[in-house]
Amino acid sequence: MVTKNLSLGLFTFILAHSALSCNAENLPSVNLSGAEIESPSAAPSTAVPSCDLTFSRMGLCASLSFDSTPHSENENPFTVKFFSMNSGSAEAGPFVDPAGTVSIKLWMPSMGHGSSPVTTTRVTTGVFRATSVYFVMPGDWEIRVLVKNGTTLVDQASLFLDHVE
Repeated sequence: MVTKNLSLGLFTFILAHSALSCNAENLPSVNLSGAEIESPSAAPSTAVPSCDLTFSRMGLCASLSFDSTPHSENENPFTVKFFSMNSGSAEAGPFVDPAGTVSIKLWMPSMGHGSSPVTTTRVTTGVFRATSVYFVMPGDWEIRVLVKNGTTLVDQASLFLDHVE
């Protein structure tokens, strides 16, 4: 399979949906530049050009790469790579493990529901594979990446997909 990096040419990101409007954990959102959009409890962040997801509390960025263009009729596996905001890059790393357990959730803000559980597996240092990724219907979707230590939320970020066919 050819991995296609999530790019602005492939997807248009929509701006933040309030975490309260979708009964979500307080998740920061990602805008077109990859910088975190400030939410009431979000710490300020610095934009990193190749940062699809910003984890400001941990000082990490993450890149997200789908195996193929996401579609509601197929499984949509992807890879998430974590790297330091200050010294890493999406292409070359060095990749680092976040301080906690990584989980991924899919949410459809316009419909107020999620999808089936995503399986998240650590492949190697700082690289995680998401499988069983099903966008159960066409429309706008949010990919939530959470890092937890037990039940305590360590950090979080969201990426919005404008329209999955």
